[in-house]
Amino acid sequence: AAREQSKLACNEDGDLYLSQSIYECMGETWKIEFLSGELLYVSSVQHDVRLRCDPTGILDPSQNWKGWEVFRFIEAGDGSVYISSWTHYNHYLSSSADGRVFATKKRGVDKKWTVTKAENGKGVVIVSQAHGRALATNGNRLLTADPVTLVDNNEDSEEPSGIWDLVPANRNIFYISSASSNKYIGSIPCKRSGPSDAVTTSKRRAWEQWTFQEADDGAMTLCSTAHQLY
Repeated sequence: AAREQSKLACNEDGDLYLSQSIYECMGETWKIEFLSGELLYVSSVQHDVRLRCDPTGILDPSQNWKGWEVFRFIEAGDGSVYISSWTHYNHYLSSSADGRVFATKKRGVDKKWTVTKAENGKGVVIVSQAHGRALATNGNRLLTADPVTLVDNNEDSEEPSGIWDLVPANRNIFYISSASSNKYIGSIPCKRSGPSDAVTTSKRRAWEQWTFQEADDGAMTLCSTAHQLY
């Protein structure tokens, strides 16, 4: 005999029950919201500051690379994302039609952002889906503005820039170990200026930390974070 299937449902009073109806009804329909997402630093290419949600929940630019500067990018399902503070998990990046940037605890349609590659290829532009304005900073404050007025700024300009780097929260720093021997790749500094030796070790120190960097031809390189050598 065929196994009878039950479907999780909810009635008008908010009570959960298992439905065995062969017909679909609204009570059996669910909306799933993603709570996980990629953890990233949002760093201004031009002004070298990070987006921060400070201990009081205020958004501002920061020169640090700490937990207050980490944000979670959550897919909204339509090509846009919600951007929430990692430390204040229920604080979402929001903006107003007049260019103000702030955090709010309510996640809605007007809190969605689209992330597209900048025309100069040196970062991304983050645009409010509700207002069509791009997230920007002049190094001292956050704002939103017409994307067209932001992406062509000169790199030395003190004017607001809307071009950002999205940097993984681990800043692309990894330990690399052999699956068979559990040994880590490390680097030993030379006494003289020049190449350092790559070795295997059982330790996890700064000398065993590496960053993945993309070369011009698309290949990946390993750079020692301790000695800045490849």
